[in-house]
Amino acid sequence: MDPILAWARKRQANLIESIREFVECESPSDSPRDVKRFMDLLVATAGEMALSRRTAEGALVLKFRLPGARKAGQLLALGHADTVWPMGTLGTMPFRRGQGRLWGPGVLDMKAGL
Repeated sequence: MDPILAWARKRQANLIESIREFVECESPSDSPRDVKRFMDLLVATAGEMALSRRTAEGALVLKFRLPGARKAGQLLALGHADTVWPMGTLGTMPFRRGQGRLWGPGVLDMKAGL
């Protein structure tokens, strides 16, 4: 089995809990303060597996220490921390889990991916 998949399966419950925390940390596009708060949560959550730094422009860069043998080359993954959902959306669309799926504002784009 791929070492990254094995790592994720072993930590599935913790990953789902992190996704819940991410979704419940609302970060609407029109609120830089809340987007920054979410980015701070992301840094704290990834702290054991990634080194982080912020660019002069405010972007967050995470350099992950992945399991398995080191391979040549690099992999670049891009994402965003804001959602289109306005603050308070959790009141009508809370995080939930069922039928092998997760629901909530930003769960698919982009918080679970981060």
